[in-house]
Amino acid sequence: MKIEVTRQVFHDLTRDLLERTETTTSLVIKEAGLDWPQIGRVLLVGGSIRMPMVSEMLRRVTGKEPDRTASPDEAVAQARHCTPPHS
Repeated sequence: MKIEVTRQVFHDLTRDLLERTETTTSLVIKEAGLDWPQIGRVLLVGGSIRMPMVSEMLRRVTGKEPDRTASPDEAVAQARHCTPPHS
């Protein structure tokens, strides 16, 4: 089955997820003891970066243009490859 969904309907259906992402993003910065001016760049990774509303929210919250130079499909795998295993 194929159902076409307008951008507005998609936005309405995922609004709560975007709000949780915004809250989590703000909490991480606060708990790290940082402010957005101290952050050099906001690098987007993962599949949700294909959603324009994620970039728009981050632009609004951070005051920075999100960096989309990483491949969303490869960036997470590359980071995992470079991260040492937890002990």
